[in-house]
Order: sequence, then C-alpha cells, then structure tokens
Amino acid sequence: MSGCPLDHARVVACRPDTPAARAVLDELVAVAWTPRADLVGVQGPRAGSGRTDGEFWQHGAWFAKSRAGRRHVDAGAAIAATERLYALKVRLGELTPARTLVVALAAPDEGAQVWTIAPRLQTLRERLDAAAEDARWPEFGLALTAFASGLGETLELSLGAGLGLDANPANFATQGARLRYLDDDVTATRDALGVEDAFVARFVEYPAAPPAVLDAYTRRMVDELRARTSAEIRARLDLDRRFTAAATLRRGTAPHVERLLAWLAAPT
Repeated sequence: MSGCPLDHARVVACRPDTPAARAVLDELVAVAWTPRADLVGVQGPRAGSGRTDGEFWQHGAWFAKSRAGRRHVDAGAAIAATERLYALKVRLGELTPARTLVVALAAPDEGAQVWTIAPRLQTLRERLDAAAEDARWPEFGLALTAFASGLGETLELSLGAGLGLDANPANFATQGARLRYLDDDVTATRDALGVEDAFVARFVEYPAAPPAVLDAYTRRMVDELRARTSAEIRARLDLDRRFTAAATLRRGTAPHVERLLAWLAAPT
C-alpha cells in the first residue's frame, strides 16, 4: 500500500471532462501508486524538481504530481484552480503532453487537491545524463539540440503570448516527434529572461561532450533565434549583451557564446 492520495480517491473535477478521460481516471484512482521521492528537492547539481513541497508518484506508464500549494480546504476553490491550470495547458497547445489530465481529488480530511496526471515521459535531462555517462555522444547530441529547440519555443511563447517557461532540460521531453513541456508553472514575461543562461549552462554541465556536438547545439540555437526573432527584436531584447553576461558568470563558456554571436551576425 503506497499511501498515495490518488489511491481510491473520489474525483471532484476532471479536465478534460470526456468519457475517455474519465475512463482513464477511474482506472488510475483504483490502483496503488509508487512514490518518486527521488524527484523531491534538488538531488545534486542537476537532477530533482527543485521544489521541496512537491509530491511525485508513478504507476506504470503514468505519472502524477502535485504540491502543498494545490491543496484547498474549499472544494470550490480546488475546482476553480483545476480550471485555471487546465486553461494554461490549453494555452501551451502542442507543448502540453497528449493525454494530460488536470484533476481535483477529495483530500483525506476536507477540501480537495489539484493534480496533474500525464503519461510518464523521459525528460531531456534524463536523456542527456544517461548518454553522457556512457559517452553515447550521437544520442547526447540529439537531446541537446532538442533542448535548443525548447529554448526556441520558450523564446517564442514569451514574445508572442507573454508566457515564461522554466527552461530546464528536466522540464522538456519528446512525445512522438513533438517536444513537450512538463512543468505546471508558467510566469508572465515578454522578454524571455533566462534563455541566455539556460543555453550557456549546458556547456558547464557537460564539459566532456565533443566540440562538434557542442557546435551543433550552438548552430541549432542560432537557427532558433533566426527563425523566431528578427534583428530588431534581438536588439530590443539586448540579447548580445545578455548572452555575453551569461558567459561571464559561467567560466569557460565565453568561446561558445562568441561563436553563437558571430554565426548569428553572419549573412544567411
């Protein structure tokens, strides 16, 4: 018996509220879930959720998460929170994993707790770490360039919709051929703050990666910047200075940023 709040829970609200979604949920609340305590807090320099109040559970190919701030004494408040979180998932469009459910489940004492339930996907962080450990550099390179695409998505969403993603490899995965965003928290920003540091940080984390793989990552970032911004937008955002400043804070990354800026400035 896992003691998971999802075990035999009463469903207060489900989004999307369709027969197919209800059938999945009816099955998942009738089983025992396995705790994923390894995802709570920061486990080392890269892994973990970064949160100390998170709850993470797994059952087969499904993954469920919540946190203390999503517990509501009033069931009506939990239903409203369910609607807001699901609306956000809809705004993210195809970045939201297929078959994602946002549900409010009755709490053991009173009220209800909001959960996100979705297929368990291997994150880009997991792919990067596993490939780097075994020196499987072609696989590593695919995951790293996928992360550059995630930075491009982050940039475009911020500029277009004013939505700020937490651009970390632990928050991205692929499902089929589509990049997905796994985190529930999205901020409001139109300046894509943090994209520059998220790009630079990967060089520090994986110093053993071959130069050709790192150059391919940089090239993909250049492609993303060109596809999703104009020179005028990049100037308005002061991206050259921001990338240079990020490299200053991350020792040894300046050559990569210099290469990025040179390739970005070169005629196409």
